[in-house]
Amino acid sequence: MSEEARFWKFTCTKELEEECFQKKLIGAPARLWKEVKEIKKGDIIFLYNIDSDVLHGPFIAETEGIMNIDPYALGRKNPSQVKVNWTNLSTITEASKKFPFLGKKSLSLEASEGKAILDMIKTK
Repeated sequence: MSEEARFWKFTCTKELEEECFQKKLIGAPARLWKEVKEIKKGDIIFLYNIDSDVLHGPFIAETEGIMNIDPYALGRKNPSQVKVNWTNLSTITEASKKFPFLGKKSLSLEASEGKAILDMIKTK
């Protein structure tokens, strides 16, 4: 990780959430590859379930962004992938009410946005 932490937000559905946890793998559609390839090992990642409005994190990137780590994973529709790990994982319910920026199309989060999520996790 660089001197300044970099933050990312991936989305999933109820259908794919369990697979993300089991395989310690998150992904995005190929159209987002330009962003995913910017992810470096050690970056901080959050996983936002758009169906349940639940945010999970923080995950730590174990790899840089790689195309098709597992081409059969994540419904075969999310080939822009990152292997992740975690030590203390938190869950934030009604996440979009607390963090309206989760609706942004971009995967990258501003440092202030990532820190706001971490601050809420620390106070839980």
